Amino acid sequence: MKKLFALLALFTAVFHSSPAFAGTISVSMTEPNGQFDLEPQESAGVVSSTNWNNVPYSPNQNGRTTIGQAIFDSDGEETPLGLTYRAWDGRNSGSVVGNDPNARMMKGKGPSPFNSSSDPHTYAAIELTNCNAAAGAVYDVYVYINEGIGFTTGSYGTMYLSGAGTFGSGGPPSGASIAARTGYRTLNSNFTGTGGVPVYSAARGFIRSNASTAGNYVLFEGVTLDTLTITPWMANDRSNFHGVGMTGIQLVPANAEICGNGADDDGDGDVDCEDSDCPACPEICDNGVDDDGDGGVDCQDRDCPACPEICDNGIDDDRDSDIDCDDDDCAETAACLVALVPFVRGDSNGDAEVNISDATFTLQNLFLGGREPDCNNAADANGDGMINISDPTFSLNHLFLGGAPMPAPYPECGTDAGDEVLGCESSPARCQ
Repeated sequence: MKKLFALLALFTAVFHSSPAFAGTISVSMTEPNGQFDLEPQESAGVVSSTNWNNVPYSPNQNGRTTIGQAIFDSDGEETPLGLTYRAWDGRNSGSVVGNDPNARMMKGKGPSPFNSSSDPHTYAAIELTNCNAAAGAVYDVYVYINEGIGFTTGSYGTMYLSGAGTFGSGGPPSGASIAARTGYRTLNSNFTGTGGVPVYSAARGFIRSNASTAGNYVLFEGVTLDTLTITPWMANDRSNFHGVGMTGIQLVPANAEICGNGADDDGDGDVDCEDSDCPACPEICDNGVDDDGDGGVDCQDRDCPACPEICDNGIDDDRDSDIDCDDDDCAETAACLVALVPFVRGDSNGDAEVNISDATFTLQNLFLGGREPDCNNAADANGDGMINISDPTFSLNHLFLGGAPMPAPYPECGTDAGDEVLGCESSPARCQ
């Protein structure tokens, strides 16, 4: 029985514990004025992710600043993650090329140590709390670094990860408190022999830094800390310079989808942009598939050239606001051409003769409630597109006073493409 209770307890713990959080959490330490902020839909980072959290950074002269804003993951879900930082200084990078999302993230300023022979402030750190609940039980930590800008640019040293109780100690963690460490070397640094080399450019991309390689990010893999403290410690001893600026952080759950490597990393059956954890695929305009998931397929998608207008489907296929026969593209198609009925102009009573009876027919229709003509085009004797008293007058003037003849078709049967407005229900038997 005790074994049964133990198994039940284990079952309950497994199936009622908080599920591992699937989304990547990305933080950009940036200017308070927002000039380098990333929009929610913009992707950045080694693990390309959207929904970057723009965290404004202001040096606090060795104070303690806790961020009050909610932190969201790449799926747009709010997380319990908390962030606190401490640093004497930190400035924007002056050697980042471009203004794409990655460049703006790398330009932003973040906590940076400062070394001066007369007034050293060599400690800087970022503390993240509730990491396990927010990012999953096991995750990889990417820390993006710039050159820190100072009297002599750049830095090298050791980046530490440590747990709860190590933030704000004023020095690097030591002993058992160290969860992980790696050497770092910044680009654009006189110290590392990369002076004049941009911290980031799209052409060179991201370069992983370690004790022997200058780069723009460091990576800690397989981290399980609930409270995570990131501490850069400078190894160089020249005076009056800033160390390494921490401009961004990503917490990536282990086995998260990496967008762009052609592999189904998270095992959900979807690869790269087909995976909902990645930015949508671009629309391919001729494969019959809604690649970007916006409901439009091929030329129906606004990312593609518009479809040609189909003239009888009730849809504005070419997106010019005109549908079917109202679209000029359909004017000469069989579906939109009006079948023209032959008639004789002036033959308003439909007997295929033009004489005084036609003028009488029109006058009776206009003023005495007589029947409508079978062919309005024929009743329009003067061809002005209207039926009124001027039409019988025109006919009589031609017939008895030598006036101008009726416009074609007259005196023989014929058609006129310009007479579509009035129309013609039927033509005289002689014209059929």
